[in-house]
Parts: sequence; structure tokens; C-alpha cells
Amino acid sequence: MGSSKKKKQVVGYDYFMAAIFGLCLKTDKLLKIVYGDRVAWEGQAADQEITVDRADLFGGNSTGGSGGLKGSFIVSMGTPAQLPNRIMRKYLGEDVYAHRGLVTLSMDKSYVASFSPQFRTLRCLVRHTSYDWYPAKAVIAGTQINPAHEIRDALINPDLGGQYTADDLDDASFRQAADVLYAENFGLSPIWSGTDKTETYIQGLLDCIDGIRTRDRATGRIRLRLLRGGYDAASLPVIGPRDFSALTDMAAVSLDALVNKVTLKYTKLTDTGEEAASITQENLANIDMQGGRINAVEVTFEHLTNAIPDLAPRILSRELRARSYPLRSFTLQGKSALESLEEGDLFVLAYPEMGLERMICRVLEADYGTPDKPAVTLTCAEDIFGADMQLIASPAPESAWQTPFAPPSSPTVTKLLELPYHLAPSLLDLGPDEVNGLPPAAGYLMTLAARPASTDYGYMHKRRTQNGWEDAGAGTFSASILLPGGVRPVDEVWEVGSTAALPLRLDDLAFIDEEIIQITAWTTTALHVRRGVLDTLPQAHKTGARLWLPSNEGGGVCTTQFAARSSASCVLATYGPGGVVDPARAPSVSLGMNSRLIRPYPPAGLRINGAYLPDEITGPLTVSWRHRDRIEQQDVVVAQTAADIGPEPGTTYTLRVYDGAGVRKKAASGLTGNTWTWETEEADCGGLLEQLSVELLSVRDGYESWQGWRWAFRRRVPLNLLLPSLFSATATGGGVSVTIHEDGTVTLDGTVTVAAALNVKLTNGLVVSEPRPSAWDVDTLPGVVPGRAATLTVTRESGTLTTSGADGFNVTLRHSAAEIFLNAKIGDGLWTATGTPAEEVKMLVFYIRAGTVMDNLKLTLRLAQEES
Repeated sequence: MGSSKKKKQVVGYDYFMAAIFGLCLKTDKLLKIVYGDRVAWEGQAADQEITVDRADLFGGNSTGGSGGLKGSFIVSMGTPAQLPNRIMRKYLGEDVYAHRGLVTLSMDKSYVASFSPQFRTLRCLVRHTSYDWYPAKAVIAGTQINPAHEIRDALINPDLGGQYTADDLDDASFRQAADVLYAENFGLSPIWSGTDKTETYIQGLLDCIDGIRTRDRATGRIRLRLLRGGYDAASLPVIGPRDFSALTDMAAVSLDALVNKVTLKYTKLTDTGEEAASITQENLANIDMQGGRINAVEVTFEHLTNAIPDLAPRILSRELRARSYPLRSFTLQGKSALESLEEGDLFVLAYPEMGLERMICRVLEADYGTPDKPAVTLTCAEDIFGADMQLIASPAPESAWQTPFAPPSSPTVTKLLELPYHLAPSLLDLGPDEVNGLPPAAGYLMTLAARPASTDYGYMHKRRTQNGWEDAGAGTFSASILLPGGVRPVDEVWEVGSTAALPLRLDDLAFIDEEIIQITAWTTTALHVRRGVLDTLPQAHKTGARLWLPSNEGGGVCTTQFAARSSASCVLATYGPGGVVDPARAPSVSLGMNSRLIRPYPPAGLRINGAYLPDEITGPLTVSWRHRDRIEQQDVVVAQTAADIGPEPGTTYTLRVYDGAGVRKKAASGLTGNTWTWETEEADCGGLLEQLSVELLSVRDGYESWQGWRWAFRRRVPLNLLLPSLFSATATGGGVSVTIHEDGTVTLDGTVTVAAALNVKLTNGLVVSEPRPSAWDVDTLPGVVPGRAATLTVTRESGTLTTSGADGFNVTLRHSAAEIFLNAKIGDGLWTATGTPAEEVKMLVFYIRAGTVMDNLKLTLRLAQEES
């Protein structure tokens, strides 16, 4: 008999995994790791290795278990000098990217599951509370962030899309806001997802803290202001009928429109993560006034948590009070007395004729007019914090009360353009790949419109369909000014009179005629601009041209897609407190579409003979330019003179040269480089042109660039030093007839019959002779300066030349009858000669060998010297 040992039966496997997790852009420390719905690790870690030892988190590999989490992890904070950690190098090699600027959690080969290869959701709790600016007030309630600090950071931090510097901010106002929020125990847990626009992110924070962002009119700096009560009403400025020229649009929210129930949604923090939470509050008195009718709204503040237990109830009470009180709104118009009021300012409206003895109000919007039409228009509302302090009087019999809701007006000043590629993602709410995936013929109508009346909010693009009028996107009104003087394509500083009332922001785009520019800086009277950006080129603009300044959110797009060579049309229906303009009575606009989205960007930085857009050149024509790439530049705006970008694959260039009369003289297509020289100009045109223009554009896949260059300039031609010595005459000899014409050109006709060669002296008297007598040496060419480089150029205008052999026809400049200075051997194809005379030049002589035949050969002779 024998015995055998039973093998162990495999009932399952343990599973291991290595990974690198990107957590966020910036944080101070890692506090917790949650695997699935259970805490796997707690502590504090920053730039260090930690060990997670919870293999039993879900029962491990025991019967009925499903694993846990066990292994080594490295927390890397993404510092500027960070190097790849050992886990990165172990799995990805020594040349792995260090992930600077990104907080990462690197997991070495770790136990993650048993029996089933299931990797559960891994979440990390991190905390970022360190700020370089005003750190004493940065943290509230131990774990929450002061919103003033986060708003400031979002404005100046490029990682969050910030476009400003600390110098652009009014530091005192931010500190004051930070102090108030700190005292109110008003801390938030702001999270920027990376998908939100920076402006949206900041506005979400402002809405939560009941704040606004304004500009100081004196300094131009951005201010943060909190809308709060607790002020001394007696110290507020009083505005009465003498201080304004008109009070219009006085209205209050009707009773049936008042909100009487608000539900506030926020985030509840738990031990293993977070979950949605909400609280609700009702205004019972308002419900009773409306006969029991509930008018409810929901508001969401995603950065608000339960970390400060009483904060959500406080905000809810604030929102309910503001929405359930019939606050009045109105518009004031005037000049000097209203100029001191800015957005967010408080004042007392005293207007007994309308029954208002004292009503505390706040400025919501301010429009200070334009340089050519200075006027102040303030959109105001009754302040909720001063509602209990107002005094109402009985209105006088002849009240100045106006209609509560003025009807909206239709825009009369508009600009239409086909939507540029750069703006398509933001204005169409599409990703770059989605824009690139649109049909090649697709186009969209972009609109800019001036606000027709101060009470008009915006406008809708509407299109008529079989089922009536449909909405096709909203638009906001844009500021604009008329240029007080013309500008040239090279001008980068534009005098505009005054910039005080303009909604200027650094790097904003602006539109004028067919050019898009970018605002790079400004003074009190001038704009500094970057010319011809995106798919446009610098152009000249006349006095009175309208410059549109839509700011970041201005303008609009008709969301209907139109095909190339079709007419994009819609109506612009204004809306305001009085409703929406009837589309049937709204102005209709239309524009032809031409595949702007798909077209390549034009070449940039046109240079002629090395100079950017010169008025004058010398010498042979050379054209150069910069490559541009529509795809690579989708999210950036660059200057004309910036370095090459691209070009977009498949791009070539077409170049044409015209003379002063607009006649095309040269064309080149299929160019792939960024420089071109006209080496055959003299042969192509019989000399160098004095007036020229160059046309240059990009071509890709059969589409030409949206715009192309057309630049006119002149060539400075040196004086012809021969002309003063070429006298009109005719002479014959040796079988040849020679004529000097009044314009200095020379015609030769005949065959040289002398034994050796024929000499023809042309300067200071025409002489045809076989020998060159020494008497010719008494002549001199005036204007030729010894020691200065000279060029002799001969151009054949017409006729033929047949030489008898080498040196058959020579055009010579001589120091004497026997000594040659320059020799253009035109019989051998050498039509120019260059040198520097050491002494006086005496004469110009043709040396023509026997047997040379000239059939009405007409020549132009030119001698030029370098200028001193």
C-alpha cells in the first residue's frame, strides 16, 4: 500500500496594482485616504512616503472577504523643484515626467482586492489653507478658507485662469472684505474643477458671500465689495431732484412674483467623503399675503459646507429676505452730481413728489457715457438692509411717477461678423475637438450691439420657423466708441479721448471694421493694442470708425448653423423689465457666410526687405513672414511679430506682386517657407519698379486665409549720374547709326564694318570713331564722386544684338581714353558692373567689335553711387 498527499485547491486570487493618481493642483497636506466607502488611512502627509495597512478593510482573502488596501504610497506636492519619486521611476523609467505643479499619490504594487479584480473608488481628503497674502485672516474656523483670499487668488493665479497681477487689485478693499468675512465666521471650501470658466468660479463665490467686484475709477484697480448692512444712514449722500435730470423705470416686484420659500443646497462633509444636503425656509407672512400660494426657488452654493454649522442657515435667511421683499428699482440720469457714485455705493433718495422722503438705495450698474457724450446713468435698487429705515410720504397731487415698466427698445447700432475660430469654443460652449469636427462649410453669426436704453438687459437671437419664433441664443450689449482720429496699420497706441467710462480689461479682444485687436494696456486717454490678431491683419481705420469693446461676456452668437455661401439671418429681440420685444417688430440682420471656421490663419508679420510694413525700400525685393497655426493657436492670442507657430499641416502660401498701376507683374504659389526673393525683377520688368504692392495669403486644403496682406510701398531709386551728360543727338560711322534720345535712351542700328572695333563716346557730345583720341580725356562726368561705390546698369528696351564673338559689345566707363573703370560686357550677357572709382570718371564709351549686328537695339544706361 502507498500514500499520497492532496494538493491545495485554488479558490481565488489576490490582486495587486500600481498606479499614480493626480489629486489637485495645490494643497498643503493629505489627511485621509478612503477606499470604497471605508477609511484606509488617516494622518497628515506632505512630500513623504506612507504605508497603508488595511488588507482586512473588506475582509481580506478570508472566506466571504473581498480584499482591502495594503502597500506603500508616496505623497508628492508638485513643487517647482520636484523630481520623479522612486515609484514613478520604478514603473515608468528614469526619464518620467516629474508632475511638477500637480499633487500626486503614487501607489507601489499594492494589495487591492481578492477573489474578484475589483479596484474600488479611491478618494483623498486634502487641505489647502496656506496663502502668502494676508495669512492671518486666511483660515476661518480652523479648516475653512476666507473667500476674499480665494477670489484674489483666482484673479491672479494663472493655474486658475487668472489674468491679472497683484498690482491690478485694490489691496485695501480685499483686506477690508477679508476682515469682515473673518469676523462673520464666513468660511468656505472652494473647489475649482478646471472645467469652469474663471469668471464663473469667481461669480459663484461672490454670490455666496453677497459681494460684487468693481473697478476703482480713479486707479483702474479691481475692488472687492461686500453688500452688508450696519451702516450709518445719516452719513450717506442724499440725492434729490436737483441732482439728476431724469428718474425713470421706477418699479417694484409684484406681490405674486415674490419668492416665499427658498431651498438652499450645499455640501455635507462625512467621515468618508461628502454628500448633497439642503435646508428650506419659508416666509409665512408672505405666504399668507398671497393667499397660501407657495412661490419656491432653489439656490445652490457648491462651495458651502456644514463645517461651520450655522453658516448655511444664515445664508438661507439672507436669500429668503432679499427675495421675499418688494424692493423697488429705478434708473437715474444726470451728470456731475452722480459721477461720484460707483457700483455698490449707497445713497439716500429723497423725492417727496413721488412719496419718498428717504429711501436707502444701492447702485447696481453705472454707465458714465462716452468721451463724445459724457452722461451718467445709474441703475439702482432699494437696499434690503435699509428697508426698515425708509420714510414714505403721501405723494403730491401732481406726481412725477412714471410707468413702472418701460417697454424694451430695439438696438440700432450693431456689428455683424462670421464667428472666428478662436471664439467658437467659448461662445458655442463646445470643446476644441468638437469645433474641429464641425462640417467644413459650417458658420455662425456673431453679433455686437450697443445698448439702446439703460433699462434694457440684453437681447435674444430669434428665427422664424414653421412653428413660430424660436430662440437661437442670447446676447449681451457691448460698449463702443468712435475713433477721434484715424490710425495706420502700424499704430499700436490709439488716442481715444478718455478711457474712464470704458469697460477695459487686460487682454480683452476688441473689434473695429474687419480687424480684431487685443487690449494690452491703457492710460487715461489712450489704448495700447496688439494689432491684427487671430485670423485678421492690421488695417487702416478712418476717423469715426467704431471700436467695439464687448469685454469678456459681451456680444452673442446665433446658435443656428449656417452653410457657406448662404445668408445667416435672425432678429435681435431686446428684453428688459418690461418684457421682450415682439420678434415681428424687431430689427432683422443678415450676413453672408464664407467658411471662416475652417480657413487657415494668414501669415503674420509681413516684412519687406527685412522691415515690418515699410513705406519705402531700396534694392532687390525680398518678402518674409511668420508661420501661423489655427489649431495650435486655438487658446492663445499672439502678436504679428511673434515667432513662428506651425504652420498648420498642408499650408502653403501664395504671393503676388503688382506695379503702381495695379498690374500684376509676378506670382508665386505653393510656397512652403517664409521668405521669397524676386531675383528676376529687372528681366521681368525691364528694370526695378519704383511703385509696388505685395499680396500674400495662406492656402490649405483649397481654402484661402480669411484675410490676406496687400501692402503698397515705393522703392527709392538712386539718381542716374549719366543723364546730365547724355545730350540728344544722332551720329553715324563704321556702318552703324547711333541716336541719343531726349530721355537718355540710346538706339543703335547697323553692322560694324571697321577692321577691328568701333568706339562710340556718348557723354558730353556723341562721337562715333574707330580710334579713341586722347582729346576725349578733357571730358568729365559731373556728380561721380571718387571713393564711393558705383554700379553701371544696362537694360535692353527693344531690338536685337548679335555679336561676332567674345567681347563683341562692351559698355565702358573710363578714367581716360585708354583706362577702363567699369565694363558691362553686354555682348557676353553681363549687363551690370560694379566698382569704386579712385579718381575722376571721364566718359562713357561703347566698344563694339567688327561684325557685330544691331537691329534697332534700344538701351537704357544707368550709373548710380551709394549715398554718403
